[in-house]
Amino acid sequence: MQLRFTTLTGFALAAFAAIPSFAQDPLDEMYGRAIHEYYRGDVTKAEQILNDVIAAGSADPRAYYFRGLCQAAISGSPDAGQSDFEQAAQLEIDGKKVVNVGKALERVQGS
Repeated sequence: MQLRFTTLTGFALAAFAAIPSFAQDPLDEMYGRAIHEYYRGDVTKAEQILNDVIAAGSADPRAYYFRGLCQAAISGSPDAGQSDFEQAAQLEIDGKKVVNVGKALERVQGS
């Protein structure tokens, strides 16, 4: 009986440990706020938030893509965000943070 209880307890603990945590990364929350500002038309505010996200060490390529878009919108030159676009592409290749970049940019560039 004791062995059976121990085995069941072990399986229960293993199953519990396999459940992913749903706590959201604070940088993801900040990124989300920046995107809301971007689509509201406040690209300056979006850029400020994205600057904070990137300065805090985010490896999310979307943050760099959208900061590049903000820089291009603010300056009026599509080349203004070039270094951020290149950094975003490199982060995507490195794959440290796997995200659906295509989906994130779909509203900007189309499907």
